Amino acid sequence: MALTELPGLLFFTGFVLLFLRVINSDAVLSRRVFGLAFVAGLCLGASILGRQTYLIVVPVLVVMMFWLREKWSVVLICMITALAVCTWIFALWHGLAPPHYYQLAHSSVSFTNLLLSLSYAGVATLFLNPAWLWRQPATVWIICTVCGFALAYFAQNYQDPPAKSLLVHAFGMQLGLWIGFVVGCGLAAIGAVWACTSFKTFWRKRRDPGQVFLLLSLGALALAPMKMTAQFSSRYVVGCLGILFLVVDADLQSRRYWAARMFVGSFLGMAILWTYFQQA
Repeated sequence: MALTELPGLLFFTGFVLLFLRVINSDAVLSRRVFGLAFVAGLCLGASILGRQTYLIVVPVLVVMMFWLREKWSVVLICMITALAVCTWIFALWHGLAPPHYYQLAHSSVSFTNLLLSLSYAGVATLFLNPAWLWRQPATVWIICTVCGFALAYFAQNYQDPPAKSLLVHAFGMQLGLWIGFVVGCGLAAIGAVWACTSFKTFWRKRRDPGQVFLLLSLGALALAPMKMTAQFSSRYVVGCLGILFLVVDADLQSRRYWAARMFVGSFLGMAILWTYFQQA
C-alpha cells in the first residue's frame, strides 16, 4: 500500500465504523445519532478528497435512506456533509477527475479493469480469511473457474499481466509473460468465485441493514475501477480493505495462520515494488 493511500483509507474506515453505529443505534432521531452521522459525513468527505473512488459510496447512502426509513434524515445529513466537504474539488476540476485524466482515457468502460479489480479483491480475501471463499460448493468453484478462465482469455492483455515486473525479473520476458497470463487466468477465476460469494452473502443477510451497507459499499468499490479506463492500479482496490475485513472476518472469525498469510502477502508486495522500481 502506498503511504499516500493511508489517510484516505483511515478516514473511510472511520466513516464505515461511525455509520455502522448510526445503523445499530436504538435511538432513532436523537442528537447523538445526528452527531455520529455528521462526523461520519466529515470522514467520508475527507476520504473522497484523498481518493475520489470513495465517491461511489454516496449512491449507496441514497439506497440506505430507503433501507433505514426511520433514519432517512440522519442518512441525508451524513450524505450532505460528505458532499459539502468534497464537491469544491470537483468544481475546480470541472469534472470527477483532473483534466489531464480525460486525455489518457480511451473508453468510457474497461472490462479488463473490472476483472482485475474482482481478482485483486479475491486475492485480498484469501490473505484475510480464505475460509470465506473455500466454503463454497465444488460446483460453484468449477463453474466460476471455467467462467474466470474464459473471461481472462478474452479480456487479459498478454503484454501486461499481474506482477509483470516481478515475473519478468525472475523468468525473463517471454516465459514471464506466459506465466503471468496463466496467473492472471487463475486470479480471474478467484475473482469470479469472490463475486459469487459476495452476492450469496448479500442475499443471505439482506435483512441486516449493517451487512447490507457493508456489502453494497464493498461491491460498489470493487466495480468502480471499471470506469477508470486510463490505467489500473492495485491502489484502487486498497479502498476496499476496511470494509472487506469487516465482511469476511465478521463472518467466520478465522485467525489460523493469519500472521503467516500477512507475512507472505507483505513479502510479495515488497518484491513486486522492488522489481518495479528496478525497471523504472
